[in-house]
Amino acid sequence: MLTISHTESDKDTIITANGSIDSTSADDLDSYFQQFFTNEKRRILFDMTEIRYISSAGLRVLLTAQKSLKPKGGEIVLCGINDNVKQVIELSGFHALFHFASSVVTA
Repeated sequence: MLTISHTESDKDTIITANGSIDSTSADDLDSYFQQFFTNEKRRILFDMTEIRYISSAGLRVLLTAQKSLKPKGGEIVLCGINDNVKQVIELSGFHALFHFASSVVTA
């Protein structure tokens, strides 16, 4: 199960997720991200501190979101990733496509 919420700061949208991002939850995350693609805030901080697992379906969602924001000068910053999730991102080669931060505060 995946729970998703968001907050807004002066310049960023902060999306926080808790659980696993897999084929069951990837579409929910994709729909959640899409509501912010027309937002004037072009940087999304994705707080992944409580994400325990990400599958290829979850990676696809992140890639699609990043590709949607880049032409508008935006980006997704992945924050607080644990070692297991980071390893999946690195093995897939996606680490070159995103900026990372140890936490939302440091981003």
